[in-house]
Amino acid sequence: MTYPAFLLFLAFVINPFVGERNATFAFLLYLPQLIWLVPLLPLAAVSWRVGGRAFWIHPVALFLFIISGMGWQLGGFNTEMADVRGRTIKVMTFNRGQNSSYSLQPFKNKEQPDVILLQEVPRRRGNYRRAAGYKEYPYIQEIGEFIAISKWPIVEYSEIRSSERVNFEKQAQGKSRSGHPEAGDLLAVRLQLELPDGIKFALYNVHFPTPRDMLTASKRGGFLWGLLGIPGTSLAKKRVVYESYWKQRITQALHFINEVNGDPLPAIIAGDFNMPANGYIYRLFADNWEDSHREAGRGFGYTFPGRTRNPLSLGAAWLRLDYVFSNGDWQAVRSTVESHGQSQHRPICSTLVYQPGS
Repeated sequence: MTYPAFLLFLAFVINPFVGERNATFAFLLYLPQLIWLVPLLPLAAVSWRVGGRAFWIHPVALFLFIISGMGWQLGGFNTEMADVRGRTIKVMTFNRGQNSSYSLQPFKNKEQPDVILLQEVPRRRGNYRRAAGYKEYPYIQEIGEFIAISKWPIVEYSEIRSSERVNFEKQAQGKSRSGHPEAGDLLAVRLQLELPDGIKFALYNVHFPTPRDMLTASKRGGFLWGLLGIPGTSLAKKRVVYESYWKQRITQALHFINEVNGDPLPAIIAGDFNMPANGYIYRLFADNWEDSHREAGRGFGYTFPGRTRNPLSLGAAWLRLDYVFSNGDWQAVRSTVESHGQSQHRPICSTLVYQPGS
């Protein structure tokens, strides 16, 4: 019963309450969580042959880990669309970065979103304005790498930056980071939209910095410092370097949450958050806002990597890095992920209904 108990402790305690606060568990969050189930199968087989009640803890642990540790959603869309009352909006988000010539058109044509939020698309506003497939969207706004394509007027827009830039290589080399706000990471663009019936709301197009440099260093053994860097030992300094990076990411998340929570308008927050859906940082967001997939999605909802041959994930995507959150008067009633394209990130589309006072 020891390993099943560990699985449950990992899913319900370590990941959501420790997670990115420890260098070891932060790294493990980004691995295919399927690997944790590999030891469970032979242990269950042995327990079955031995007999006794101890066997039944294995399928229970398997079920609970898939739900909580891997994010599987049992239910369907939380209500039939025909029963929805109130103004609805469809928001699509897609990090187009390394897209392998992927075309968003089939998914866009199928879902018919009202607003499309794109990340990593610098200097492409003109392309979308000229494209025949986007003629139904008269309003296009571009800031840096962010583009918003909308059927409705974009009344205002502004940048949301962190107070300082998070960069693991500079931290590892002992370089100082600027504290000037203008030098911070551009986390999101805030847009204010106005619907035909006069409803105004805030829409955040989000892209948090990638932890790629940190994860690359961790693969070379750095992830072990979270366990081996005991205070008072020679490895403690290495642990501080690695965990200071994750502390900065947590600070960025809290800063962004405070910015959005201070918005006087109901908000939809969507984009590439670069965080796994079972860790500490995710819990910070989920405790404040509604996650469309968790509320109205099906299956795992994984969005990354869209193309992979990793045997540990059975050749399929294994991370949910892209999200549609909402707060205030918006409630998610449907959320779906494009599952057939070969882009690095998979686009997602969520339908939300405006319910004042809900």
